[in-house]
Amino acid sequence: MKSFIRNLSTPAEFCLVMVVGFGLIAAGCAIEPKPFVINNYRLFEGPIIELILLSIVLWIGRIRGWSLATFGFKISWKSTAGGLLLFVIAEVVLWGVWTCTEAIHVQPLRVIFDGTAPFILFCSVINAVFEEVLEAGYLISALSRFGMWPAILAGAIFRACYHLFIGLNTAMGLFAFGLVFGWVYWRWRQLWPLVIAHALADFFGMFYLSHEWQQHIIHHAA
Repeated sequence: MKSFIRNLSTPAEFCLVMVVGFGLIAAGCAIEPKPFVINNYRLFEGPIIELILLSIVLWIGRIRGWSLATFGFKISWKSTAGGLLLFVIAEVVLWGVWTCTEAIHVQPLRVIFDGTAPFILFCSVINAVFEEVLEAGYLISALSRFGMWPAILAGAIFRACYHLFIGLNTAMGLFAFGLVFGWVYWRWRQLWPLVIAHALADFFGMFYLSHEWQQHIIHHAA
């Protein structure tokens, strides 16, 4: 197995990593009945699966000669502060795009959310690490030979498509979110600010979903 992975071509490695990283999760989302139910069990199960998949990807990377350090995964107070600023900027962009798309076409509620704070926090942190390592660190680095904007656009498009199960308007917002993240990563080649910003966005985004779902219940019960 190690010999097979070591001798893969660069395109074959890229396909293997993306299929291993996202194939199982994407297939699960595709066949999941709608609306998509997110509860404490899902908020725990999902991150555990992501940790397993990320471990496999990093094992492949070790054989191929790259690791988290290759993508600039380094924790520091400076990059943490940068992540807080990135969170604010990216959220303004995301909600701006989402608001504009909602004005054109109202997105039906496609998620039933019933999670509590500890599970939301756990999911937010693990999911942020998983997605930024693969969607920014690996994907953009792997496509960097095609130039800055092709790599950034590919990352943003993939990020949007990966979240289409939530709804088109949200996916459009995440495309813009991905453009900001991609540019920041290309400029500084640091993953930690992206992880911080993504974790905060997930945390507050899931609380928003919880509020929206509660309002939906109240509205229909009235």
